[in-house]
Amino acid sequence: MRQGFTRLFSASLCAGLLLAAGPAQAQQALDEAKVKSSIEKGVKWLKSRQQSDGSFDEGYKTEFPIGPTALATLTLIKAGHGSSKEVKKALAYLHMTKFKKTYGTGLLIMALEALYAPSKKQLQDNKNPYKTLVRKRFRKARPADKKLMIGAVDWLMKTRHKPMWGYPFGGPGMGGGEWDHSNTQYALLGLGSASRLGLKPKTKDLYEVLDQMLKGQETKGPKVKPFFVPAADAPFKDINKFAKDLAKARAKAKKGGADGTVPRIKKFYESFEAKPMNARGWAYFPLKGNPSPPNNHPATGMAHMFKANPSMTAASMAIVIILKSLLEKTSPWKKYRKAVNQAIRDGAAYLAHNWTLEDTGHPYYYLYGLERVGVLTGCHKFAGHDWYNEGGKKILGAQSANGAWGSDNPVANGGIAQTPNAVPQTCFAILFLAKATVAVIPKLPERPTSGSLKKK
Repeated sequence: MRQGFTRLFSASLCAGLLLAAGPAQAQQALDEAKVKSSIEKGVKWLKSRQQSDGSFDEGYKTEFPIGPTALATLTLIKAGHGSSKEVKKALAYLHMTKFKKTYGTGLLIMALEALYAPSKKQLQDNKNPYKTLVRKRFRKARPADKKLMIGAVDWLMKTRHKPMWGYPFGGPGMGGGEWDHSNTQYALLGLGSASRLGLKPKTKDLYEVLDQMLKGQETKGPKVKPFFVPAADAPFKDINKFAKDLAKARAKAKKGGADGTVPRIKKFYESFEAKPMNARGWAYFPLKGNPSPPNNHPATGMAHMFKANPSMTAASMAIVIILKSLLEKTSPWKKYRKAVNQAIRDGAAYLAHNWTLEDTGHPYYYLYGLERVGVLTGCHKFAGHDWYNEGGKKILGAQSANGAWGSDNPVANGGIAQTPNAVPQTCFAILFLAKATVAVIPKLPERPTSGSLKKK
């Protein structure tokens, strides 16, 4: 099996056995100044890796002509360097490059959304939601960027191995006809971005993906003490309404009125029943419905890729939550609602039950996946584990002196700056620290310690 970037974005990355972490412990919030300094240090190193043609090649341009560059572009924009000369050069390169792999194409779409996203200040100063603002800004986008976006979305839909996505032209060590949750994750992340910009895929296609995602999850798992999972325990419209009401109450309190925020928060959380949760995860390959069983793969030792693990559970939860955000208002949703919400709830239970910050050889891919599922679920914690504080502490402590993060392919004489996987891993680390994922529901305040979910 090929090494480097291919290996980073393939089976060994996604399906490695994960090391269990110790029990949750109370910890102080991350120092914002240290986080900002770490991001800037990483950005400086990342910029130094750009090639003369604008790409972030790292030696994989033939097989992944878009992937590393799209990932680096997304990272620089999310880190606040969207107007830099490096981003302009990278975009010029991406405009000249043909689509070839699902990962890179999904990341390209995400980067284009980020390019036209409103700043935090613009969001604060405007009453309209993020989706309204980013769509309005994209309407005024350069024609070339619009054309690139439309082409990328069309390519993703044409290269789907129905019902999901895999390596379109043969993947590393694979025949090319299989589909998996890792490729599908990046396809849905891209399509989620495109939908916010006004380019929504056909509802029928999305339901085909959703049907397979529900089949691909483990059918049973150990019981977990219930905890609130906003993306599963409430319709998105109800969460949006609560967030607006809370914002109004806070604005009123700032003007000297009565502070009604705490009672509102407590009432909101106590309105939900504690619903059963069983730890059910996903594997790299779907546990049901995959066209090719593991012994048919040309590569050996593939059986572990059909075993659930936290990395692919986080990826699969992102897929299901994005699908919920796109389909919740469609007519067939009613018959899917219960199963989808339970799938999300049980996926969160799996992460809590199998809590870890480690992935064999590829911790940063996993940690970025954990950031996504943390933001998308609306969970501050997974059964007591503060995913951002714990993951952020690990990332800050692992940054190299030159600003980069790890590699699974170290070389004896060059240090981390000379290793090919340092670019994607550094990007994943920065994206985690920057909380780069676009939320599908507003960030909710933590549940007051005096409140509790009702018992069912």
